[in-house]
Amino acid sequence: MTEQRQVQVEYTFEAPRELVFAAWMDPDQVAQWWAPQGFDVRRDTIEIDQRVGGRHVLCMVQRASGVEFWVHNEIVELNEPELLVLRGEAMPEVGLEFETVTRVELTSGPYTPEMAPNAEAGWRNGAEQLAALVKEQPSA
Repeated sequence: MTEQRQVQVEYTFEAPRELVFAAWMDPDQVAQWWAPQGFDVRRDTIEIDQRVGGRHVLCMVQRASGVEFWVHNEIVELNEPELLVLRGEAMPEVGLEFETVTRVELTSGPYTPEMAPNAEAGWRNGAEQLAALVKEQPSA
């Protein structure tokens, strides 16, 4: 059996949690921050059905190659603006051999030891981009 690891990134946002939560649920905002460096998320690929059992789907496109990586999540817990839990499908084509669970606290995994550093770096980069996005928005 392949070893599994959790990835946990702690990040403090200088914005109200309502704005941070909205940035996870609003497709226009998701398109601006989700993908790691070197990738984009096309707005027309984002589908968010904001309810337990709803879909949270998007496509990351690698700029250099144009290769698409679809991210398929199901919303398994939702308590706006306090909690969002996504269950993601395995993506064996990129080395994600297992379903992952992502809590907007943010804990994500499991990952193989080889994938864990990439996942951690990607989530840190995403958190930095999300922080920049919500910092630019006026408080409600």
